[in-house]
Amino acid sequence: MTSPPTPETPSPSTTRILFRVSDGRTNIHSFPTSTTLADIRQYIHKQLDLDPSSTEISKRMPAKTLDVDIDKNTLEDLGLVPTGTLLLCSLAQRQKELKESEERRKREYEEKGEFLQEDSWHYVSLKSYLYTYAAVIVGLVAALLLFLTRPQNDQYDNKY
Repeated sequence: MTSPPTPETPSPSTTRILFRVSDGRTNIHSFPTSTTLADIRQYIHKQLDLDPSSTEISKRMPAKTLDVDIDKNTLEDLGLVPTGTLLLCSLAQRQKELKESEERRKREYEEKGEFLQEDSWHYVSLKSYLYTYAAVIVGLVAALLLFLTRPQNDQYDNKY
């Protein structure tokens, strides 16, 4: 005997999205599941007063940045049904935070009296560079000494 097939549970027609903005604000709104990511960007612009061109949208589970190239995808396609969380990060705010962090780090080094070397991404203490290079040199010298002090045994060298 076979059991009768169980009907599939229909997907809900709406989904609740929690928006978490990097400045600490939160917003919850219900959307139809057929809402596209482009529509979400418009909502973010109108209701949350964020510039969509300079706001990064990402989802939490699984962690993924939602780029403009997938704007035609629906909330259901993105796995945001029946609920979902979108993280909104203003790129201008992120750049400002990075700049403040670098300035704070630079002040800390200057207060310690350490010299700084501006790297391509951030300020690094010259002491850090010196320790790194010293460790590399010690490793190379150790390898060279091991190579030069290995036993020279002719019977093994000419065996094959």
